[in-house]
Amino acid sequence: MVPCEDEVIRRAAQGDQQAFRLLWEVHHAVVMAAALRLCHHRALAEDITQGAFLLAWGTVKSRLNRTRERLRLLLADERE
Repeated sequence: MVPCEDEVIRRAAQGDQQAFRLLWEVHHAVVMAAALRLCHHRALAEDITQGAFLLAWGTVKSRLNRTRERLRLLLADERE
């Protein structure tokens, strides 16, 4: 059974290397092709692709952390 992409993203944001690898395998060719069309230089396109995935991973992880913090604050308010 293949997990849904939302679940894979959630797992990747939690540090699951296999989930991040799966996202890379599914999407890197499209990102690489777009970068190559823009810069016409393979090494630079590879750097852009890697940077895009690192940025995406950081964004997802940041959003997950903010959501956890909001939930924690909400639960703390409910206890008071």
